[in-house]
Formats: sequence, structure tokens, C-alpha cells
Amino acid sequence: MLLCNFWQFWIQFAFGALLWLGCIILRMYRLYAILIVTNMRMNIKNPRLWMYARLAALCAPYFIFATIATALNATPVVSQPTSAGVNVEMCLMDSWALYMLVALCFVYLVPPVVLMYKLRNIRKFLNEFRETKFAFWCIVTGTIVYGFVTVMSWHNKVWGRVLCVAIILVMLNLSYWLIIGPTIVGRYFDPDATLAKFNAEKDYHPSSSSSKQNSASGKKHHSSSKKPISHRSDSSSRQPSEGITSGTDGTEFEVRLSQHEFSVVLPQEGTFEESNEEA
Repeated sequence: MLLCNFWQFWIQFAFGALLWLGCIILRMYRLYAILIVTNMRMNIKNPRLWMYARLAALCAPYFIFATIATALNATPVVSQPTSAGVNVEMCLMDSWALYMLVALCFVYLVPPVVLMYKLRNIRKFLNEFRETKFAFWCIVTGTIVYGFVTVMSWHNKVWGRVLCVAIILVMLNLSYWLIIGPTIVGRYFDPDATLAKFNAEKDYHPSSSSSKQNSASGKKHHSSSKKPISHRSDSSSRQPSEGITSGTDGTEFEVRLSQHEFSVVLPQEGTFEESNEEA
């Protein structure tokens, strides 16, 4: 009893899909709290604890469901006959638990969609919008394929389980390495060129989503809403880089970049209040 329930509700989802999705939501929410709702961040004494508390509240419904399903033995061991005339014991989930699990999976896809929409206008050097969309579609594709395999009962076969594990591993590695791969490789193998490229993108290239919006509303609005950021030459790429830009709500903030630290400095009563974030 415990093995079936532990595998279905805890290994696959609580410490698998939900853990992965929670990391993506937390990363997107940190960008949202730092760059969009700056007033909320400045009014909270411990913003990091506040973000983790919200993430815990987001994950709480599933943990409550998993605890209840495990206590009620929602995935019992059932003896099933085979074509060879031998009965095989299998883990079969009750229908109410299966429907609830599918509903929760779709509900947990809503926060990434909302945050992705909120972050669409952040400048490119502060927001990996393309990578975030790719990670989200990895989640959607993996969920659809995994659900199809489950509905067809292919997960009861060895090749079906191997297929599910392979899909999950491929999606995880694609989504994460697309985001952190270039930074890690550039940091260790060519830090000067990586920092120079970061400064160049920071100075000249807004995000693709904001470009589309600005082209629709007019170039004049685009030029007036963007603050200039100081340019650094390649020879001084190791020195700290600073600049002032503005969020989507018109609030100015200062960006400071050193070799090992990325800082966003927020204004408060005429002065700048520093909010450090590791690169």
C-alpha cells in the first residue's frame, strides 16, 4: 500500500514535477517582485522570507491532497490477469484521486502563465523571457505526453516507464541548460567576453516582447520610457557596471554589475535602497 501511494503521489509529483515547477515559479516571482511591484518589496522587512512563504502556500494544496490520498489508500495493489494466464499485482489509482491529480496539474500551470504575462515587458538583460517560455512549453509538453502514456496504460510496461523517465530528463535538461548553460560556460571559459556581451545587450537591446508592444504604440513612447545606461568598454569589463533604468510602472531603479554580484538598487524617498541579488 505505502509503496504504490508513495510512488504515485510523492516521488512522481511532490518531489518531481511540483519541485521543478516550484523552482520556475519562484524564479519568475522574484523577478516580478524586484522589477514590477517594487513598492511591495520595499515595504516588506524580509522580502525573501515573504516570497518563500508564498511558494509554500502555493504548494500546500497538493501536499494536503497527497496526505489525504495516502491515508485513504487511493492507489491500492490490485491483482490483474495477463494473457499468459498469470495474475500480476499492479498499482491502480482510484478515479477520484486521478481526476483530482489531473485538475491540480492544470491549476499549477496557471501561475507560470500569469507571471510570464506580467514579465513580458522587462528588458532582455534582466529577464530571460524566451527561455522562460521554452521552460513553460517543456512543462506543458511533458504533462501532455505523460498523461497520454498514463491513459493508454503504457506506464504498466517497462518501455512505457523508460519513455516517461527519458521525457522528463530531456525536458529538465533542455529547460535548465538553455537558461543557465550559456552563463556557466561563459563565466568559466571566457568571462571577459561574457561580461562585455552582457553590457552590450544591457545598453542596446530591449526584450523582444517589449519591442513588439512599443512598435504598436509608437517609437516616441519607446524612446521616452527608456533611460540611458552607461556604456563600458571591453577593456574595463571587469570593473563594476552601473546604470539607471526604469520598470514597467515608471519606477526608476539602478543596476550595478560587478564580477561576482548583480545588484538592483531601488529608490526610496529620494535615495536608492540597495537590493542585492547574486548573479
